[in-house]
Amino acid sequence: MLIDPWILNSLLIGVFFVSALLHSSVGLGGGSSYTAWMVILAVPSLMIPSIALSLNVLVSSLVCIQFTRKGLMPWKILGLVLLFSMPTAYIGGSMQVDAMVIHSLLLISLMVIFFRLIYFHPHNYQQNKIATPVAYISIAVLGAVLGFLAGLVGIGGGIYLVPALLLLHLAGIKQAAACGGGFILCNSVVGLWAKWQTQIIPFTFEELAPYLGAVAIGGILGSQFSISQKNQRILQRLLLWVVIIACLLLARRIFLVGL
Repeated sequence: MLIDPWILNSLLIGVFFVSALLHSSVGLGGGSSYTAWMVILAVPSLMIPSIALSLNVLVSSLVCIQFTRKGLMPWKILGLVLLFSMPTAYIGGSMQVDAMVIHSLLLISLMVIFFRLIYFHPHNYQQNKIATPVAYISIAVLGAVLGFLAGLVGIGGGIYLVPALLLLHLAGIKQAAACGGGFILCNSVVGLWAKWQTQIIPFTFEELAPYLGAVAIGGILGSQFSISQKNQRILQRLLLWVVIIACLLLARRIFLVGL
């Protein structure tokens, strides 16, 4: 079912704002949610990865500025991950992906966010052990895989990278979050560059500007709300329900409505 363009743009601005607000309040970028809602609202598949990558660049830039000013960016770990992820991000960004692949990867990513919000508690994984060589190899391989997915679909990858850094004892909580922001920023820029070179960015900056504004405002407000632990718990519950609703709607589109 086609949606009137004015209504579609209004809905996208609204869901982008809410997604950025809720995700940033709990330290997530929201790339998977932006992409999922575009699929749910029947945005043409060719446009989805480029729009998601553009939004990722803006949000992750704000995150990187914030963490870098505080001296929390783990440059060595970030450099290692980017060494393997940026080439694969370019490869993914140069490819056009089938709609079913986008939908399936998004559903998996939303389910990961769901379990991350319920079961994963970063404070249980402080950097109190020495990382092994296997840990560095593992994070490099993971970076290559996530870079490819970032360029291909527009999924930022921070939701996977940050827990991995903590579990492998490669960074503390704040350093892992900072690394996730740098990872998303660099790979999204490379993915966009690849799409620009292959001429698969089917929109203008004027068309994108309202979405960027909604994400920027939502991200800034969410970061402010996260300062209060009470507000953070409330927003986390709201985000959990938003993710559940998005999962159900996306599953309905995949299995009942079709592509």
